[in-house]
Amino acid sequence: MGFKNIYAYNLAMLGKQGWRLFSNPHSLIAQLYKARYHPTCSFWEAELGDSPSFSWRSILSGRPVLKAGVQWYIGNGTNVNIWKDKWIPNCHQFLIQKPPGCIFELVSDLIDPTSRQWIPAAVHTAFSPEVAQKKKKAFTQLKLLIGLLELAKVLEHVLASTSRGDPYKALWKTIWNAKVPDTSHIFCHFPTASAILNAPPFNLRRSMLPNIEFKEWMLEQALHLTKESFAKLLMILWALWQNRNNMLWNNVQKPANVLVLSSFAWLEDFTKAHKTDKLSHPKQKKTWTPAAAGQWKLNVDGSFLPSSLHGSVGGVLRDEAGNFKAAFATPIPNVAAAKQVELYAIKEGLKWVSTLQISNVVVETDCLEAVLSIGEQQYTQVLDEAILDDIRQVLQQRTDVVVQHTPRVCNRVAHCLANSAYEANHALVWLTQPPDFILELLTDDCKHLG
Repeated sequence: MGFKNIYAYNLAMLGKQGWRLFSNPHSLIAQLYKARYHPTCSFWEAELGDSPSFSWRSILSGRPVLKAGVQWYIGNGTNVNIWKDKWIPNCHQFLIQKPPGCIFELVSDLIDPTSRQWIPAAVHTAFSPEVAQKKKKAFTQLKLLIGLLELAKVLEHVLASTSRGDPYKALWKTIWNAKVPDTSHIFCHFPTASAILNAPPFNLRRSMLPNIEFKEWMLEQALHLTKESFAKLLMILWALWQNRNNMLWNNVQKPANVLVLSSFAWLEDFTKAHKTDKLSHPKQKKTWTPAAAGQWKLNVDGSFLPSSLHGSVGGVLRDEAGNFKAAFATPIPNVAAAKQVELYAIKEGLKWVSTLQISNVVVETDCLEAVLSIGEQQYTQVLDEAILDDIRQVLQQRTDVVVQHTPRVCNRVAHCLANSAYEANHALVWLTQPPDFILELLTDDCKHLG
């Protein structure tokens, strides 16, 4: 059937079955599983239980795939647990720790029910400044996303075109690429809207000849206005939409000059914040760095060939000055996934640490998922349980050995060694003298050390 990775495809299908159980809790099969395996908790907290069926065991093996991609959409926050549920974007769960004496349990405890805004005192009491800032950005991003989606839905009907249609493709491309927080619909017949859009540089009435539709006017603006002017136009459309809602539901509206000034102020704030974020995170070229004084660094990596279910692992050991000590490359037959091979690489590296009888070792891998799985208290996939258990036991016994993540660009030597073992029939070992095919990479890793 052309599947490149049967194991990953099977996990995806099992994750889909788990999602059906979660999204259709009133179905017969969902109620049966709940009564049998998790009567007092949700699907996300359910455990394997005693004497589980093969189908339930399989569904739980696919649940980590769901957890990796599922995130709560915050409404009023009454159903979301602050400390257990994944609801803050781009924030690792280990950063969210409940402070002693904290009384907050649900996200709704952190939201003012009247203003629908975060309660600053509650947020800063419950979270560190780093997580609190992520929460603030998450709320802003949610507003921007809602606004852009509303604009897309409304303009799809108003302009009677799709994002794939011609000749309005350029219009949609400009809308989606515009650097504005959120935008919405314009009601051209309203006096406030007419007062704003009839003025330069938009000149709506002057352009709206009898044979020209609104979508054509929007296309004209997208093609001829500068990027900054088109961003201002979108902000004005969003302000008019908000003004219309306030007038409809609260019987309150703002004059045209106030709408223009407020929308431009929003755009200016957004632009400044966007520039600040870029300046605060300058891009730096990542390079390999040796271990601290008195320590060794062991870089390991795994390679996986899905078409043949064959893998290989490699590793290189260097001292605090970056000098070569040893290297290995080993073929690994009969593996099912890339992560499994990465775990084998870590396991093989730990064996080498024991064989060479060295202490104070930093083991680095470019597989973040493997590092996180080792640090978890419970297993996430049945397939990797035995390997994870072996690694954890070694790390518990060897407190002088740590496993950490490194970017792929800093792990090139180990990657090259792993690739070299694809065609090998046995394990390859180099002591004292490195093989010729990694000499250039070793030199390149250390050239910045001086």
